[in-house]
Formats: sequence, structure tokens, C-alpha cells
Amino acid sequence: MRSPTKNTDEYVRSLSELASLLAQSLGSNAEVVIHDFRRQEGTIAAIFGNVTGRSVGGSMSSIGMELLGEGDQAEDRIGYVTTGTGGRTLKASTFVLRDYEGAVFGTFCINVDVTDLRKTAALLAEATGLNPSEPAPVLFSNDTREVVRSIIAEEVAELGVPVLRLSRDDRERLVQSLEKRGIFAMQKGVLIAAEELGVSRTTIYNCINSARSDEKGK
Repeated sequence: MRSPTKNTDEYVRSLSELASLLAQSLGSNAEVVIHDFRRQEGTIAAIFGNVTGRSVGGSMSSIGMELLGEGDQAEDRIGYVTTGTGGRTLKASTFVLRDYEGAVFGTFCINVDVTDLRKTAALLAEATGLNPSEPAPVLFSNDTREVVRSIIAEEVAELGVPVLRLSRDDRERLVQSLEKRGIFAMQKGVLIAAEELGVSRTTIYNCINSARSDEKGK
């Protein structure tokens, strides 16, 4: 009987062949990426095309981390628009990959650079008086730590309190937001958060436990 790991590895290899064909069919403005969450810090198992500037062994984006944090409850995200490297506009779809037992182990992502199409749309919008909304930026990087740091910076900015002035309640709210975005599902997520916030890992774990207790009490 084959092991679940071997079956999953074969599944990834088969998907890689599909990803290669799909990238060739979509053309030079497209990129197809397979993430294997079992790799943790270097989740890119295969990548075809060059839209986000990443390579095999590179990091997932903040969206991938959110899906990782959702575990087996993660769902596909289809046709969302975001801003990638160099301010390029991307239309992306992320499909959740499950092993033969139904557990989420990765994602199959399609990223299409629609910058030029969006410029055309802007000209049409100007002519018609309709203004397209700006997509939210997403950091694409080969460095997992860089992605985690960008998520922390976003949440600190959203909280509106400088790191050095965070109260205990502020810190707990921040950690709760970070957990929802999946960074603590990463092997070194707690360590990176502790370094960025200038506290111990124990403090981060205490905040996580407190936030989870509050959620259960609701």
C-alpha cells in the first residue's frame, strides 16, 4: 500500500505538468505556481512563468498564509485583483489542494498581469465617468520572513498604535489579527512576531491563548 506522502508527491508532480501546459497556454503575462505547505518556509514546489519574480523554494504570499492558517476549512479564492511587484496589477486565482484524505496541503495559483488591460480600462473609465477601485497590495517574495514582516506592519498600521506604545490589550488585539492572517501556522511565525514586536515568544503565546479564550467565550 502506498503511503499518503508518496501519493501526495505524485499528485504534485502531475499538477506540475498541468501547470507548465497552462502557463504556456496563457502566455508571457501569466504565471502558474504550486505551493506545498509541507515545505513551510520555502513553499513554492513549482513555478512556470515570471510575473511575481519568485522561484522554486520561494515564499507564499500573505494570502497563502491566510489559507494555511485556515487549515482544512480553507476555500478557493477565485478572480481577486491585487497589486504585485513593481506596482503591477494582477488578477489571481488560488485553488486549495487536498491530499487523498481530504487534508489541505498546498495551493495551485494562477497569476495574470493585467496592468496594460487596466490602463485601457482606466481610459474607458475616464471617458464614461466610472473610476475603477485600486486593488489592495500583496507582497510576493522568495523570503518568508519578509512576507511575515509585511503582514505585521500592515496590522500595526491598521491598529494605529506604534509598536513601542502597545498596551497589553493592543498587543492581544494585534496578535489576534495576526493569527487570523495565518502567520502563526508558520513554523517560525511566533519567533518572527516576537522579534518584530520586541517581546518574548512566551508573551506572544500568552496573547494567542488569551485571544483564543476570548473567542471561545463569545
